[in-house]
Amino acid sequence: MTTELKEFPPKLQKLARFIEENHSFKSLKEACELAGVNYDSVRVTIARYKKKGNDFYDLLYSLLDKRNRKRLIYIDDIVGDKALAGDMRAAELFYKRAGEIKPINKTEINFNQTSFKCQFDYTIVFI
Repeated sequence: MTTELKEFPPKLQKLARFIEENHSFKSLKEACELAGVNYDSVRVTIARYKKKGNDFYDLLYSLLDKRNRKRLIYIDDIVGDKALAGDMRAAELFYKRAGEIKPINKTEINFNQTSFKCQFDYTIVFI
């Protein structure tokens, strides 16, 4: 079930918009104070709406995820610039984000075999 902002009362909408645009608070209580809404009232309302099937925290995670996806273009730009300047870690991250580097699943089997007074070391790699 997708929870939307309009499904909540005005005070929770106000708080959600504040949280979506700001990230300089350390707790819900501090966010309430900065947004100008009563913390105790917010807690009661969040619990009431959760019983109705509308989870305010799911909404917040959804909003923050949208905000972070919007910011990725700027981060990708910075990583790309660093990669072009020769930063190999940035180049690796850039290729991973672009889907050009895929994780390799490999299994190694090591064993020793002694035969006819000769010792052979084998490493078999399955990719």
